Amino acid sequence: MHIHRMLRKYIIDRKTGNIVVARSRKIMQFSVDFFVNRIAGGHYCFICGLPDATVSFTEEHVIPKWVTRHFGTEKSHLILHNGGRLSHSRYTIPCCTKCNNYLSEALEKPVSSLLKFKYDELSAAIDNDQTIYSLLFQWCALIFFKMHLKDKFLPKSKDPRTNGGVIGELHAWESLHQVLTMARINYTGAIAEPDVYGSIIILPRITESKELFDYLDSSAAHTMMIQVGEIVIFAVLNDGKACLALYETFLSQIDGPMTEIQCRELFARLRYVNDNLKIRPRLKAFVTRRNEFKLQAIRPWRFELYPEGEERVSLFSLMRRYVGELVPNIPERDQILSDLENGKAQYILDCEGKFFQHGDKSGVK
Repeated sequence: MHIHRMLRKYIIDRKTGNIVVARSRKIMQFSVDFFVNRIAGGHYCFICGLPDATVSFTEEHVIPKWVTRHFGTEKSHLILHNGGRLSHSRYTIPCCTKCNNYLSEALEKPVSSLLKFKYDELSAAIDNDQTIYSLLFQWCALIFFKMHLKDKFLPKSKDPRTNGGVIGELHAWESLHQVLTMARINYTGAIAEPDVYGSIIILPRITESKELFDYLDSSAAHTMMIQVGEIVIFAVLNDGKACLALYETFLSQIDGPMTEIQCRELFARLRYVNDNLKIRPRLKAFVTRRNEFKLQAIRPWRFELYPEGEERVSLFSLMRRYVGELVPNIPERDQILSDLENGKAQYILDCEGKFFQHGDKSGVK
């Protein structure tokens, strides 16, 4: 049935290519060009898309203040790509005041309530309400995006005398367009199909130090890990749930709290899968005939990885990189790193496929 243009709820803005609400002009979906040139390259709010010349701006904390307040320490900081360090309190990005307040009320408050739970309490809450997965995934996508948007303000070199540009110049911003689309689901109210959310894994974490917050990500593989208290969340933001499908049996064997080394191994494994998918799922944003704004994941009917020898990156090189960082400077260090690189060491499951409980003598097949 033909619908007159003026009766459409959503239209495409001819100047920007954005999908907008016809009456309010609220931006539902940024076009790739608008995103790259104005959100990543200009001074526009990353949520509503308005320029700082027309609305008031404030500073949005990349890591929410409630996280560092409850789970950090006075020395809490992030290690930057250039090797420098920056305290969480100074790790902020510009955001319009209205959207900053919106994020606090609509996303941070419900997530903070959930992540202040003990793991068993959170697990029980999820059993009763599966939409919690979606909420936490959106939150992870938001954290990941803000981390990378901050890079457009950070120099490549920590030496102020060097004019080498900013870290953000190294990012493939087109790929981050999809991440922001998912981070804005709460704001846009988009109808998102299940596979849009990618893989999210929530596990108990052994707290091995006073620092109860940890963060790790791969910008290339859109994979992240965030520890908040005794809960650790892994999210693969653009895999269409490939990691959950391919690691279903492996993940089912994890039946206890994870150590720091085990978390690093799982991160390496998730990045390996996402890096080596033969066919990459893609996100489609569109308006249905019923005038609904919808997000859909276009993915293959079966996930396949590149075979050994054709891999973009090997699992064991990732194991050495992420797990090897935690190996102390002991006489056995070189041997342990060699075992990791040659696939002779693992820390999550033993050679019989059983989970290494904390305190077990683990690591070598």
